[in-house]
Amino acid sequence: PMGAVRELAHVRNVEADLDECLGDDAAALPRWQKSAEALEAASIAHEAAWCRLREGRVLARLGRPDDARERLEAAREALARLALPAFCAEAEAWLGSLPGGDVLRARQALEKHQGAITPQAWAAAAQAIGVATADAALLGQARQRLEALIEAAPEACRASMRDLPVHARILEG
Repeated sequence: PMGAVRELAHVRNVEADLDECLGDDAAALPRWQKSAEALEAASIAHEAAWCRLREGRVLARLGRPDDARERLEAAREALARLALPAFCAEAEAWLGSLPGGDVLRARQALEKHQGAITPQAWAAAAQAIGVATADAALLGQARQRLEALIEAAPEACRASMRDLPVHARILEG
């Protein structure tokens, strides 16, 4: 059954990623929650922590900072125990974007692990901090990072990548 739990979680995760890309965080949230719960019950700690990170990110965007903080702190602690520093840095960045968050610590985490965090995840986290702090320079860096990712894609994909709500939010800053 552990394999079945993992496979079902992967399907939910793909659906949640698609929901987020299309700008439907409300639909993504229960998928991340169900995946995390199932993976925790099956003791698949690293994947469960990653799902909690994604859940926290969605909660932050949905304007639920207390819930986001709870999930992100739990994810950061689990990811630290599992020695996954890039994901810890991503959690740290999203925590820094929340009201009362440690912005300096968040920016340092992003800077230190920028090569290990995917460009899209880095841009989304940087954009969240930039919006929370009205930091035009950081918003510009987020746009540049995403633009580079889009420009590296096949030409036929670029327009649709720019039109994705998750990317449009970053590109519009």
